[in-house]
Amino acid sequence: MSAPLWSWFAVSGFIVLLLAADFLSNRGDEEPTFRRALVSSAAWIGVSVAFGALLGAIYGSVIAREYFADYLLEKSLSVDNIFVFALLFTSFAVAARLQHRVLNFRPTCNEWRFNLQLRSAGTVDCTHRSKTGSNV
Repeated sequence: MSAPLWSWFAVSGFIVLLLAADFLSNRGDEEPTFRRALVSSAAWIGVSVAFGALLGAIYGSVIAREYFADYLLEKSLSVDNIFVFALLFTSFAVAARLQHRVLNFRPTCNEWRFNLQLRSAGTVDCTHRSKTGSNV
């Protein structure tokens, strides 16, 4: 599969737009409610499912299945983060109304950057291996 360069910029711009909307919607100091968390989670899952459906419509069902398999794997691996954050928030007695500030702080942005760098390196490595036929 080879995606045109403009599509990479379009997806990246859309992700930045979604993250900005998320940061702006959570900038207040009000305590989050269960309903708001549920709506936010449903919105993020909805965007992810819509993106998978778009991939399926453009590139076919094989790519869509690969995307959804990766999405489910990443979603299941992120569940342990919930328990870690709950433990840390409880240990340090972080007020519920301030927890989103901790999550949106600089370490989260650094984690995104490192995650992007590792994924990019892996993509370059896989591309190189597929072009050279190397399995090592």
